Amino acid sequence: MAQPLAHAKVDSSNGAAARRNDPSAPCAVPNAPGDPSVIAVLRWPRTILGNLARPIAADPQSAARLAATRGMLAEGPFGIPQMKTLRCLLTAVAWLLAAGGPSSAAKNAAPQTRRADNQQSALRMTVDRSKYDEQQHRLEVKVSHPVPAISIKVTGMSGEVLADERQDFSGRPAGAPLVITWHPSTDEKVARIELHAADTRGFVFDVILTPWFLPIPHQEVNFRTDSADIDEPEVPKLEDAYTWLVEHLAEIRAKDINHEHRNLTLHICGHTDTVGDATHNFKLSEARARSIAAWFRKKGVALPVAYAGFGEWSLLVSTADQVDELRNRRADYILSDDEPSIKTRGPRPVWKRLN
Repeated sequence: MAQPLAHAKVDSSNGAAARRNDPSAPCAVPNAPGDPSVIAVLRWPRTILGNLARPIAADPQSAARLAATRGMLAEGPFGIPQMKTLRCLLTAVAWLLAAGGPSSAAKNAAPQTRRADNQQSALRMTVDRSKYDEQQHRLEVKVSHPVPAISIKVTGMSGEVLADERQDFSGRPAGAPLVITWHPSTDEKVARIELHAADTRGFVFDVILTPWFLPIPHQEVNFRTDSADIDEPEVPKLEDAYTWLVEHLAEIRAKDINHEHRNLTLHICGHTDTVGDATHNFKLSEARARSIAAWFRKKGVALPVAYAGFGEWSLLVSTADQVDELRNRRADYILSDDEPSIKTRGPRPVWKRLN
């Protein structure tokens, strides 16, 4: 039976040197500096080695170190294993800290596996709002994974279902534009569109659109050159638009028995002609749209108000650059659930809400 280290006597000068120079000595590390001169009672329970074995079992280098660590054990009192020397303990601890868990390959593989699982489970469907055409009864979508078909359900302002159809898209690749059409039973205004897609793996994705919008008739507010201030003589034009809005808003809410218009918002869109710098015109159109939106908010309109500038990038009348065209200097007042889809040659508009 091996002598327990607690009872061993080692010469502090010769023992350390002998251990460094004797390759056959337990846990010998030739020419390693700093060999300990004091030997204490050092135990390494098997449970710790078991805990070490589990996370590093898949790492060949760590597994080899684990096997070497077991070779550093000697049987102590009552059969409890203990480390042969303090150097053996320090070596084992260093290897344990270096292992620390799964191999680097396993660590790198885990996030990749999770990402692959997430990608596999994701089916996405996006709608190109700029391609929505209520008059032609069509819209365009893209899906992230091939789908055999897409179902569409169209509901009118009265709550009546205008169309409930299924369109085949077998063989169409992921990411390809898919044009969806429908055949309404009446010409009633569309209030809601529901799209449903399911891919061959069984994953589904649903989209609900509320494309309904209502342009508000109005007279254009005339602004002074390079100004966004509303002059007093222009206020009656806004008063007329406000009166029309209040009357029709009450009518819309009375008919909205299914509460389809929870997000109803007044959108103000500002436009300019092509005279001047395009960037300056964009900022000016946004400032003027904000002035009109702020007037409606101060007036007390009972719904959210948003505004955006389009500059000279959404002309009503096509002209060359630096053309003074009165019809292009305008603002749109639109009542809608979603951000209105307005064609523009410039950047995508950023809608801002007034508090």
